[in-house]
Amino acid sequence: SFGAEQAAPPLRVIKFGGSSVGNADAFRGVHKVLRYYAPGGRSKAKVVCVLSAMMGVTDKLISAAEEAAKGNESGSLAMREKLYGLHARTVEDLLFDVHAQVKLKDYVEQILQETFDAQVAAIAEKGELELHRMDAMAAIGETLSNTMMSQYLSSTGTASETVYAHDEFIKTTADAGGASADIDASVPL
Repeated sequence: SFGAEQAAPPLRVIKFGGSSVGNADAFRGVHKVLRYYAPGGRSKAKVVCVLSAMMGVTDKLISAAEEAAKGNESGSLAMREKLYGLHARTVEDLLFDVHAQVKLKDYVEQILQETFDAQVAAIAEKGELELHRMDAMAAIGETLSNTMMSQYLSSTGTASETVYAHDEFIKTTADAGGASADIDASVPL
């Protein structure tokens, strides 16, 4: 009837772990799952996709932070190169458009410069790995994998939007190293 409130479409949240985004073929597999559940696919639900870091990336990030705390700059730099290489190869395998590849690889480098390099420098300077720095290092992998997936989805004509938790979307407790989501303070979708 006129003026009656319509119910919001259902929301489906799908979480994929690191092995689900371990390489370009795995990203493509996630895309198939998302298409199946997206409106026009099997359901009419709005789909929210949450990705972990690519397989092994969080361990590499934490290892780099630990090496920095020991004063092993070369160990941290070697890990950074491995991380960049993994993400750059995946981008090249995932995206056909060379311009899009360059843009996304530049983004990977930017995140590594702004976050990885800054955190590693601060850890090395202090000589210890504080929990809030460990959290910041661990978050890099999720930022990269979610951005890569969004760009891949866009390249296939699948509408997507990347929403980063650090953009004030999800509020957490202030417990570094063990924060929990504060659902009441978080921004609803």
